[in-house]
Amino acid sequence: KDPRNREEHTRCLVEGSRAVETFLASPYKLNRVYITQKNLAWAQKHCPEESIVMVSDQIKQKISSTTSPSGIVGAFDIPKERSLTELRAGIVLANLQDPGNVGTLIRTATALGQSVVLIEGVNPYNQKVIQATAGTLAQAHLFRTTWDELVKHKGSLSLSGLVVEGATPIQNITDTKKPRLVVVGNEAHGIPAALQKDCDELITLPMPGKTE
Repeated sequence: KDPRNREEHTRCLVEGSRAVETFLASPYKLNRVYITQKNLAWAQKHCPEESIVMVSDQIKQKISSTTSPSGIVGAFDIPKERSLTELRAGIVLANLQDPGNVGTLIRTATALGQSVVLIEGVNPYNQKVIQATAGTLAQAHLFRTTWDELVKHKGSLSLSGLVVEGATPIQNITDTKKPRLVVVGNEAHGIPAALQKDCDELITLPMPGKTE
């Protein structure tokens, strides 16, 4: 759970049967699965016998990050970072702080078969992020890098900064076939001016509902 330990041991926790099954069907390697007695049959069906660890309800509460723990928590090894040479169209999350927002955007981009690039912000292996992705983090075309490295290695991909106002409305973009990386900024402050200067274009989503 602790970010420092997670980085040191390159291992993350995945909770719930559906999320764990998604990770099991991915390149992520299962290290251990912690279960309560009622989930033994599920574990024996889906996990190698040597990986199964039975825990009490009290320990289940300690391990879990949810208010109603399922009694199934997998510890998976985090794979090596992808090279930016594998980058394709998708989204860039620049210093997003809310785990729910990051998880939802990862899940959406993954459903569309697109890349997700994380620049600073919340760690994708935070349990709340994994929970918000409903396990689809395991299928995500994920990259963690710096802004400078992204600008240097983006190749023919266009960086399209998403800003609140003063930019091209998305419906007015004519070159819709161009492969893009849509840059989404911090929830409170958006994309910093220095990063906006590096973008190939700035776009905006008109919001006639007069929301914030």
